[in-house]
Amino acid sequence: MGMMLNGGQGDDDETHAGQHAGTAPSHDAPAAATKIDPGAPMTPETGFIPDSPRRMPDGSFFVPKPSQRLLTIRTVVVASTEVPRTDEIPGHVIADPNASGEVQSHQTGRIEPVEGGMPLIGTPVTKGQILAYVIPTVSRVERGTIFSQAADLAVDIAKEERKIAFLQEFLVVPFRERKLEAARFELEGLRKRYEILTRSLSTKVALRASVDGVIASVHATTGQIVESRQPVFDIVDPQRLLVEATAIDANVPEQIRNAFARTTSGVNLPLKFIGRGPQLRDQAILLMFAIDGPAPPLSVGTAVTVMVQGSDTRSGIALPRESVVRAANGETIVWEKINAERFVARPVRVQPIDGEKLSVLAGLAPGARAVTNGAAFLNNVR
Repeated sequence: MGMMLNGGQGDDDETHAGQHAGTAPSHDAPAAATKIDPGAPMTPETGFIPDSPRRMPDGSFFVPKPSQRLLTIRTVVVASTEVPRTDEIPGHVIADPNASGEVQSHQTGRIEPVEGGMPLIGTPVTKGQILAYVIPTVSRVERGTIFSQAADLAVDIAKEERKIAFLQEFLVVPFRERKLEAARFELEGLRKRYEILTRSLSTKVALRASVDGVIASVHATTGQIVESRQPVFDIVDPQRLLVEATAIDANVPEQIRNAFARTTSGVNLPLKFIGRGPQLRDQAILLMFAIDGPAPPLSVGTAVTVMVQGSDTRSGIALPRESVVRAANGETIVWEKINAERFVARPVRVQPIDGEKLSVLAGLAPGARAVTNGAAFLNNVR
């Protein structure tokens, strides 16, 4: 874009050049040779310490060179260029359904921890790992029914055992071997049913991790009674997250060329467009994006602003987001450096380019020297 970084030395050269040319010092800025006592008090006539950052009568700000270096103010000479048209839409981070899951109880029962205790939030787990146990709970009526069925099975088992003993004792029974084999199969089946029925009163049901990932939430505690299908654990893979956004304009999905997301804390995420939903949600189009590249530490549900770049372009001046600040009256401004120690606030109209840059569409002329670092400090000078 043709930007040139301006360091402190360049501005000093500009000041010395004006002195060698014989230019008279301005009445609204102190002479460079003035000796200042750092401990001098505020004077009634001026209301400020000499050579301190202050607002000038014409509305510009005077910031001496030592203060500029202290505030690490940097500038660039801006130029107009073609920037893509960008739309901002709201979105939030969601878990990838292919890399997340719930662990539910299959039946009503009491939670019992594994050896070492219940897994805590943030604990890494692997697919199939036992996270907890559920001990089934039954009512008195159900328990009575189970005991009744177990008693009936015990009687049937005793009958089959006597039948087998009879067949083994008498050798003249027709089809003895065939009947003996059938009786043994019947006895084995009865014993298995009896074992399963009696074990149902005390058998632990293991709750296993459904996917690899990290425990995102725990919905039960040791000894808690959970119902059938009740979620007990949520598992999320923090490296496989998606961004879900909604767009009101029906043309936005057709024009997507690039996409970026920015969190409220300033984290920038390059996105890859996956697709749009065929069904409206609150009269808005649902868009799905994947985070392109390794994902920084994020939480599911984090609100983001999604910036969607289209194929058409417009003329603008690209600047870092740090260059654009809000004035006290709410205006969006960019600070322009008009000489070595003077700055002027320029109201501008901007649009986002991506997570790190903005495009100034109006209010700043090409060739101006715009502040790129330290604009927030200048904004607080009074």
